[in-house]
Amino acid sequence: MDEKILIIGLGLIGRQRLDACLEFGIKPNNIYAFDPSISQLSFVKEPAYVHICFVDNLKAISEIKFARAVVAVPHDIATTLVVALLDEGTKVLLEKPLGRNIQEAQELASHPHSSNLSIGFNYRFMPGVIALKKVLDSQVLGKISTLKMELGHGGGPKDQGSWKLDPVRAGGGVVLDPGIHLIDLLVYLFDATEKNTSVRGRTEWKGFWNTGIDESSLFIGYVDTTPFSISSSIVAWRTRFRIEVIGTERYFEIDGRGRSDGPQSITEGQKWGWLSSTSQKSSEQFSELAIKDDSLLEETFAWLVGSEAVCNIDQALQGMKIYTQVIESQNEQ
Repeated sequence: MDEKILIIGLGLIGRQRLDACLEFGIKPNNIYAFDPSISQLSFVKEPAYVHICFVDNLKAISEIKFARAVVAVPHDIATTLVVALLDEGTKVLLEKPLGRNIQEAQELASHPHSSNLSIGFNYRFMPGVIALKKVLDSQVLGKISTLKMELGHGGGPKDQGSWKLDPVRAGGGVVLDPGIHLIDLLVYLFDATEKNTSVRGRTEWKGFWNTGIDESSLFIGYVDTTPFSISSSIVAWRTRFRIEVIGTERYFEIDGRGRSDGPQSITEGQKWGWLSSTSQKSSEQFSELAIKDDSLLEETFAWLVGSEAVCNIDQALQGMKIYTQVIESQNEQ
């Protein structure tokens, strides 16, 4: 692939996207990377990055035509950057979410080149989620009676100064980040839309960091007739990711992300499996799918080749509309 790529933002996610581009085979001299703190990033001097053009001023590369760009910056400055890139016809991968609110999301969705915009929802590319999608598509679970999704971050003492705890810069609390990942999975796995999804209630807690954002939240509702419960937290004190889907014939569970919470595993079982086994537990199928989370790598590869599995603008907008329902359901109480 002989095209110029721009990486904007070299934090944890931006650097992983950069490494993924290199591993994909993008020539280093075709990669340009911007971060206002370049001088403080020691890794840029490592041999693997020697031919990459690192800059701390976007004006220095304003005359270059980029075919693709990754935007991995705080939420409050992302929209302006994406609009400028779309104006140039650049294909953009924006790290979730699609704006801080529905107004920013609609601004991006209404851009004439919005079809060039993809949103980074890497959970789609975790092996457990891929396996669940295949199972759901096959309809072997039967009619879904229970859907539970949980995402929790342990955090750390240094989070106090993070922009993610700033109501203005982040745009919202845990329902937006990291909770938007789970809303996206509702869209991706269960075809949730603004019209077929109803939110019936929400709880929140915000008493640890005390910056004004919700730090732990749970909301319930329906996608068509399927009931769901979704919880997210940044005060879980250990990282956790779990999905449980129970159907009238079988059930399927995902546990872990292949990070500090341990390997990602799946458990599958059938209704009344104990009838043909010594116990329900012994009748289940357990598989450990990943000891390392490579979902960002896989998603970057998929974006570079134009895979439809990457979240597109229409799906991302539906997710933001559902997010808005969640937030408004709290305001109605």
